[in-house]
Amino acid sequence: MFIRLGALCFLASLLYAQPLDQKTFTKIFGQVKDSVVTINFSSTQIVNGRPTTADGSGSGVIVSNDGLIVTNKHVISDTTRSFRVTLAGGQELGASFIGMAPDTDISIIKLSSLPAGGVKPAIMGDSDQLEEGDWVLAIGSPFGLGGTLTAGIISKKERSIPITQEGGRSQPHYLIQTDAAINPGNSGGALVNMKGELIGIPTVILSRTGTSSGIGFAIPSNVIKKILSDVAIKRTTLGWLGMSVQSVSELSLGIKRQLGITAQAGVVITDIEKGGPAEKAGLKQYDVLVRINSEEVASVSNFEWLERNLNPGDTALIKIERRGSSQLQDISIAVGESNKKTP
Repeated sequence: MFIRLGALCFLASLLYAQPLDQKTFTKIFGQVKDSVVTINFSSTQIVNGRPTTADGSGSGVIVSNDGLIVTNKHVISDTTRSFRVTLAGGQELGASFIGMAPDTDISIIKLSSLPAGGVKPAIMGDSDQLEEGDWVLAIGSPFGLGGTLTAGIISKKERSIPITQEGGRSQPHYLIQTDAAINPGNSGGALVNMKGELIGIPTVILSRTGTSSGIGFAIPSNVIKKILSDVAIKRTTLGWLGMSVQSVSELSLGIKRQLGITAQAGVVITDIEKGGPAEKAGLKQYDVLVRINSEEVASVSNFEWLERNLNPGDTALIKIERRGSSQLQDISIAVGESNKKTP
């Protein structure tokens, strides 16, 4: 069962090679703690056909000097009735809703005023540089307990799990899997590396009890950077190519032989939307897509992330393997517009 969300301390391996001393976690916590906030909110839910007020709390991470805060969409969304932000030092401030990603669990809010002395934004790290076994720390407000620190490792750098967003589709990117304890209330908090850099935002756990079982997931920092960029440039549309795909790695050898697929990586086109960009570009069912512009396509999540980041109206160059051809082909495709909208 996937539970949104939460963190407590679970150290996985004393043999891990990354050098640590007794105060390593303490030092990193001191660097990061003032960047993590608690968010208390009230929302209206329909229970037995009647509107009911529900109160709750989550976490958020300050990401700019002017008070922008990243959190989860299931913590704060455009339907949240009211919310307040509590800083690490205990000061409570008002905030306003800025926007949310249409296809992943990220929302952005902004402090209505800044505290004396300003705020301390988190330093963004590069989530692509993570490796399995790296130590990470989770900081947030599990069960409303602000400033809680937990520790663990990267269990899986890139994990695709079936968490559906609006429209019934999974989020268009990998998640980071960690065994740092994540509990309800850690949603939207910080997952940081040993440099004190933000490398993820905890979003969901896999648990039979609703509390941490050592299997938690975070949205990578490089995804968060893209969402923040979309907001900064006031991007309102997402790219769409008009095709459904399946990872080549998921196909059996028998299916590959039957379809004439020799590519070792990429995604195979399983369906093409009538009148869509793929059909207009001459793509065919069972073509294998291996690259979009300069980016290699490794999986369905990878394809969907690259697709959504294309600009409608632009022309993308894709590279495919087609049955009966011994060479890869380049095809230009006019990017369409997704029916999803950015913040």
